[in-house]
Parts: sequence; structure tokens; C-alpha cells
Amino acid sequence: MFSWVEYFLCISVQGHNQRSSPGRQDLIPANVEEANRTPGMLPNLTLGAAVMDSCSEAKGAVGGTSWLLSGGQGGPMNYHCLGLPSRLTAVLGDAGGEAALSVANILGLYNYPQINYFMPPASLSNRFFFPTSLSVAPTLSSQAKGIVRLLEEFGWSWVGVLSQATSSALSQSFLEEMESSRVCLAFWENLPSESSTEDTLCTGREDLGTLKIFSNIGDLGVTYNVYKAVTMVVKTLKDMADCRQIGRALVGNHCADMANFNPWQLFFYLRRVRLKGNIGDDLYFDSLGNAPVIYDITNWQELSGVTYWVRVGSYESGAHLGQDLFINHSAIHWGGKFSQIPISVCSKECPPGFWKAPRLGQPHCCFDCIPCAIGSISNQTNAIDCFRCPEEKWPNSAHDQCIPREVELLSLSEPLGISLGSTSILGSFLPIFVLLLFIKYRETPLVRANNCTLSFILLVALTLSFLCPLLLLAPPGNQICLIRQASFGVLFTLCISCLLAKTVIVVLAFRAIQPGGCLKIPMGPRWPIFFAVFCTTIQFALCCSWFSVDPPFLEHDVKTQLGKVVIRCNYGLGFWVMLGYLGFLSTICFLVAFLARKLPGAFNEATYITFCMLVFLSVWICFVPAYLSTQGKLGVATEIFAILSSSAGLLFCIFTRKVYIILLKPQLNTRAMVSGQQRMETTINQRRRYPDRH
Repeated sequence: MFSWVEYFLCISVQGHNQRSSPGRQDLIPANVEEANRTPGMLPNLTLGAAVMDSCSEAKGAVGGTSWLLSGGQGGPMNYHCLGLPSRLTAVLGDAGGEAALSVANILGLYNYPQINYFMPPASLSNRFFFPTSLSVAPTLSSQAKGIVRLLEEFGWSWVGVLSQATSSALSQSFLEEMESSRVCLAFWENLPSESSTEDTLCTGREDLGTLKIFSNIGDLGVTYNVYKAVTMVVKTLKDMADCRQIGRALVGNHCADMANFNPWQLFFYLRRVRLKGNIGDDLYFDSLGNAPVIYDITNWQELSGVTYWVRVGSYESGAHLGQDLFINHSAIHWGGKFSQIPISVCSKECPPGFWKAPRLGQPHCCFDCIPCAIGSISNQTNAIDCFRCPEEKWPNSAHDQCIPREVELLSLSEPLGISLGSTSILGSFLPIFVLLLFIKYRETPLVRANNCTLSFILLVALTLSFLCPLLLLAPPGNQICLIRQASFGVLFTLCISCLLAKTVIVVLAFRAIQPGGCLKIPMGPRWPIFFAVFCTTIQFALCCSWFSVDPPFLEHDVKTQLGKVVIRCNYGLGFWVMLGYLGFLSTICFLVAFLARKLPGAFNEATYITFCMLVFLSVWICFVPAYLSTQGKLGVATEIFAILSSSAGLLFCIFTRKVYIILLKPQLNTRAMVSGQQRMETTINQRRRYPDRH
């Protein structure tokens, strides 16, 4: 089986500006001849080559392409003049940019592969306009990407460009790569170009095994590109001959007829060919039709007055990001006073806890570092924005991580809670002591006076009132929230109701003994107890309505205090209704006691109840604004202080004198002294004698 492969090369020798030397004309036949001689390389196949010179002119390139496709000068491109199928399989070249584009336009119409061995124009990578154009030469984009990757590796984001007119295309490609990277342009200056290149010629008969020196792309780089192109075409023909399955099979899973295959079949295998070059590099075509390139990275070093280049790394265009660049930092010698990588940035990196704010009218590398706002963090360097912490967390002081919020809860485990709880417990012993004392001396006139049962009920209620703060210090829960304020409200209502009943007893008793008075105490001696229970029942009914309509519930408040979660009970409007009724009842009691304070009787309690209610109202009037202006544990502490203060005020104002007489002045604890009979008789006689004065 025989297949003739024709190669079209563009060779332009124009003095020192040559693009392809005569030695490379002879290298192609040498490469083809070696492929034919190598056993197993092309079984049952013979490879040939045709070398043509377009002189870097588009007109000559088009004419040569026409001759290759038609078999004659000026013949039709879709018909071979010799009457035999065209043996053309692939075209190498052209070295000239315009000529290469002209060839690519024609070959793409007929699906013939074109392999560029010299740096192709950037537009040839467009798969839509040039579907069969490939390249084994370094592209402008790969060089530009390599430079940008090198800048990123060193952390240089603020760079200047010095270019010559001859390198304007590379400079433009470099600028395009910079736009999609983290590198910004500080300045761009064009310098006058001076050429001092020396010609390097080849004989075309070099041993291919010695081509390892071409891994450093220099004067002989084009020669190695020709070698790569020929080698890849040879491997493609072998894959076709072996009917190798690469990627996906041909249409219908048929193998190509090597005596008469279509150009698109060769292109199908050529796009998927993969092999190793003679220097161990991978040879294949990427998605843009470009073969990968390995660049050496060199460092200009001076030793003992001698300057030379040292290889310090490499860049492989076809490798994955992160594996494409290798730098031996220890081998680099930085010039001048630098002992490490110099810094070249427009703005220093923003540490975690800050975000980058672009400067108006400046490149994206120039920015200001702004601290994250309250409640927000950034946990990476050069963050473009800060993000808010979840509701249950709050930023730390550096604003670089979210930490659990501090719990704001007044409990018995902290000093303030311990002191308030201890005061509550110790305070409860005082009414208990008075109650026990009254029980012991319950038969004495002083205890029996003014309804001793009400006094007992009042002392029990005060004992429980002193213990109410313990509910406020207990770990909050839905059940605790229900009974906290209700217990406090009902107990204080019972206390005020007892005092109001005591005051009414004094008033009614005095009215009953006035001259001509016929007022009788209704319902017997137990009606004051019923009266106190009735007033308390109203408060209890209000609390039940509160629980059924808008019950208190446990709340985790994260808005009141920054960085803290306040665990509290949300009482809603019902709490203020309950407190309002208590205030109303206290005001009535205060007014009645105030009016009855001058009634006769040695132990008239109206005067003491007046002072008692004055203290009680003062405490709770001050409590309302103080409670509303404080949050968290201070709000709870304010309420506990109000409960303890008002409980102590009720206890001391009502019972201090009685305890004093029972313990220290027992001689005053007589019926005559308690009733104040002599003083009352004098007052009644005066009212009868001078009725107009009263």
C-alpha cells in the first residue's frame, strides 16, 4: 500500500531578516527519509515530500496551494488534473503571516490539515474561520500567558512594559492576557529597535538524536518545530493504518482506506494524536489546535565580572494550572540590593478582616483596604467584599472569623445573680420571722387588732414575694416564662388587697362609732378577707386571659446588644396590663389610707399604710422607665431590685412598730392601749360639741 504525502513550505530568504534558512529545506526530506527507514514506523507505507517557496508572498502561497490541490498550474482546486486522487495529506507552513492566512482559507474549504511551524498569526487559532489550521510553533498567546504566570508567581501586580516596534504583536497579546489576570499596567513605553542578530544556518543533515539542544527555543527552534510536525503526521498515518480507536470512532466505525482516504479522516486522527518528542516532551494539539510549548526561564547572573544566563525554571503551556510553572527560587540572583523577591504592587494586600475598595479611575490593582462593617467578616486575603455572620454568631475582634455570640443571661452562676439570689432568700426569712412571732402572740391585743387573719395572709404573701426573684434567676423556658411575672403580679396584688382591706376596716369602724352613725360592717368579720380575695381574683383572671391570648415565650434576642444573644422571656402587652391593674389598686389604697390617716386610735394603721404605699408607688414608678431603658441582665436586675425594695417597704412600714412593741415594749400590748379608748372618747365628745368644726 502506498501513500504520497506532500509538504508545502514557505521559505523567504531576505538578507538578515530571513524567516526560513535554506538548511531547513533539506531537513524536511531528511526527516521523511528517516521515518521511511525506521522499522515499524510506517508499515506498507512510503512517505514523500514536496518543498515549495512562496517567498513570503500571499500570491505565491495561493498559487502553490492551487497547484497542490489540482496537480497543475492554475487548475481547478476541486479536481486533480492527472485524473488520479490527490496524494496531498498535509501542508506545513507558510512562514509568512499573510501567506499562512491565505493558505488556511483555501485548505479549510477542503478539510486539508495545515500545520504551522513558524509563529502563526493569532487569528489562526479561530476554529470557526480556520477549522483545519494547526500549529507546532510557540504562539503569541502562550508566550504572553507564560510571562503573566511568571509575574503572578513573583507576586508582581504593578508592572511596566518596554517594547520595540518588532514586538508590538507580542506586547498586545501580553496586554490582553493582563486584562484577565491580577496584573496591572503601570506604564508602556516603545523603544527604538536595533537588530544585531546573527544568522545561524543548518546543513539539513543533522542527527535527530542530537536535537535535545533545541529544547531551548532559539535560532534552531524552527528546525525542531519542523521535526515535531513531521513526526506527528507520521504518527497520525500509523494510527490510521492500524485503525486505532482514538477518542471516538470514524463514522460507521469504519477504518480509513489508506490508498484513498479523505483529508478530513487524516485531520480527525491528527487532532487526537499524542506521542513523546525526542526530548521527552508531549506532542499533541490542544483545543485551539496548538501544540504545547516548554519555555526555559533564565536568570542573568554575574560572577567575577562575567555575565551569563542560568536556567532557573520552565513553563509548559499545555500543563494544568499549578503544574505549568516551575521556579527554582534558590537559584535566582536578584540584582542590586535585593536579597529576596522585590515587591512591585500598586496597593498592599488587604488582610482578612478588610475588603478591597477600588480607587475610582485607577486599575483594579489599585485599591484601599476598608475594615469590614459591624457584624461582617472576610476570611481571606484581598476579599472583594465582606459577608455577614449567621444570626447565632458574631465577628471576633479581627473580623476574620465568626464565633458564637456571648450569651447575655442573668443567672445564679455569676456574682450579680448570686448577690441578688442571696438577698432574696435572706429577705424571705424576715416575714417568716414576723409570722412566727405573730402566731406565738396571736392572743395579744396588738396581734388581734385590725383583723389578724389579714396580717397572716399579708406576711405569707410577702414571704413569697421575696422569693419571686429566684424565678427571674432560673434558667428561662416557656414554663418559667409563664409563671415569672404572673406569680409576682398575683402576690403583690394580694398584698395590696390586704392593705386596702385593712384601711377600709379602719374607715368603716370609725364611721360606725360616730354620733348618729348607723353604718354596719357588712357580711360579718370575714368580709375583708373576701374583699382581698376578690381583688386578687381579678388580677388572676387578667393573667389567665394574658396566657390564652398572647402567652409569654422564650426569645433569643440578637438585635438588642451587639455581639451578644440575650436570652429572655418576651411578655408582650399582657405584662403591662397586669402591672397597670396593680398600679391602679395601689393608687386606690394610697388615697384611702391617706384620707384615713388622722382617724383616732392608738394603733390606726392608715398612717403606716400611707407611707407603705408611698414607698411602693415610688419604686414602681421609677421602675418603668428604668426597665424600658435597660436590656439583658440589667433589665432583669432592675426588676429584681424593684421586687425586693417594694417587698421590704411593705414589710417594714407595716410591721416594724408592732414587732418593736411585742419584743421590747410588752407593757404597751394591752387592750386599753391598743384600742386608744380614752383618746377616741375625747374626739367623739369634741365632734358632738363642735359639729361645725368637723
